[in-house]
Order: sequence, then structure tokens, then C-alpha cells
Amino acid sequence: MDILYQVMMGGDKQKRSYFFLDGTFQNFIFLTNDRYGEVQLKLMCDTDRRVRLDDMFREDRNPHNPNSAIKNDAIDEDGNPILFAYLPDMPRLARFIAGLKIHDRTGLIVCFDFQKDVLSRYCGEWVDFEIIIFEKFMKVFYPPTESTANHT
Repeated sequence: MDILYQVMMGGDKQKRSYFFLDGTFQNFIFLTNDRYGEVQLKLMCDTDRRVRLDDMFREDRNPHNPNSAIKNDAIDEDGNPILFAYLPDMPRLARFIAGLKIHDRTGLIVCFDFQKDVLSRYCGEWVDFEIIIFEKFMKVFYPPTESTANHT
């Protein structure tokens, strides 16, 4: 996850040019090369589970406002934007934080527990976090089946 922070902060400009955030890509999802990234990739490809997860975090909140100056996935009771970042789309995350700064607002980011430290370093005081505990998520969204439980 530290690589995400390095890229979001501009990377090593002396040696490389990171162009993920300059508009070259509309979307660019950052996944780690480990168990977490494998599960995120499965989630990214499974629309039904992703919609179910989104709906869980939209429950008891206002729907997102597609015309808002700050792109969001939902709005809290105080009118603050919420971004679902458990599949961290780097350009979208950068636009969310830039929008908060420009409009002098705060927001909420929903992410996995293993993402929080890096995202909080990048986002600073502009956001609060709602954390998804990865192991609890796995039990609900990808419960072990009898066949996999016997082979692990």
C-alpha cells in the first residue's frame, strides 16, 4: 500500500513520471499483489457483490449527487460527501480530495482496514474513515465452503 501513497504524492519525479493522475486515465484501480489484491480483483469483477456492498454503505444515507462539485457515492446526514474507496480508483480519489480542499469541506472515505493508514496519510484532515474489517468482509461476502475449508 505504500506504493499507492508514493504514486498519489507524485512519485519519484527525478526518475519516473507518474501520469495516473493527470487525466490520461479516467479510472485506474490500485490493487496490491497479495491476498487483499486478489479479493479486491474478485470484487471488482463481481458486480452483484459490489452492488451489495455499496448498498450496505448507502443504507440510512442520502443518495449520491451526480451534479455535485465533489464526486461522491453517497451523502451523510450533514451533507458531506462519501467516497467508497475499497477499490481505490486513484484519479477518482485525487479528484475527491481536491474537491474537498477547493470547497473547504470534509468528507468520509469507506475503505478496508489494510488501506486506512496509507489513505489517511494522503487525505490528511480532509476526511474521516469508515473501516471495513477485511476478515469480517470475507466471512460475509466470500464465506469458506466445505470443500475449501477441508483443503486449507
